[in-house]
Amino acid sequence: MKDSLGLTPLHVACRCASFDVVSLVLSAWPDALKERDDYDWTPLHCACEKKEASYDVVSLLLNSWPDAVNQEEIEEGLTPLHIAFYNVSPMETIILLLDKWIEVSDNRNKDRIEPLIKIVGYEGDAEERKELLHYLCSLFDEETQQIDDDFSQSEIMRYFVSINWLKGIFLAINMYPTVTKSLDLHTNIMADFLSVVGKRCHLKTMSTVIQNEPELLENVYTLPEAHT
Repeated sequence: MKDSLGLTPLHVACRCASFDVVSLVLSAWPDALKERDDYDWTPLHCACEKKEASYDVVSLLLNSWPDAVNQEEIEEGLTPLHIAFYNVSPMETIILLLDKWIEVSDNRNKDRIEPLIKIVGYEGDAEERKELLHYLCSLFDEETQQIDDDFSQSEIMRYFVSINWLKGIFLAINMYPTVTKSLDLHTNIMADFLSVVGKRCHLKTMSTVIQNEPELLENVYTLPEAHT
């Protein structure tokens, strides 16, 4: 059931209705999430077109179809994430989309991130959105890392911490385990931090991080061998 522009009720709801309406329409027609209109847009594209793209609506759509964030329209290859950056959506919505988008390994490179920088709009907090993308791009820019490893990695890490972007923090740690040293956390706090990191990062990453935090092992003793 589509209108003359190929829009389903879900497309329309995502563009102009409340979360409750979107949820109701989605529950009635779940497959509409993958339908495209005459411009090759999915409902998530429409949800991200709103300047104040709803975090709850975007979250609902992503939970129902995580790969929706990677769907490109045929003319310019724009994903919902591109649309969100163009419309300078709220940072929490941007990060929600970015979390899913960056999970795809093919997106973790400079060539995929730079087009996002170029498409950011000019209204509101556009510079903050560009700053986020510049730091993310630097994380995957080999030339930048070769210029000044410690400074660049440290700055990237501190920025991700400042905006509370957990996915970015764990990406940085996985790529550059020694960067945790730049956080300068108290040993007790670092232990708790590593507990969380251990659940999200690679085993090799954890090994390198711990090697750079010998203080964490100061109170670890080897048990005496049992007598037979």
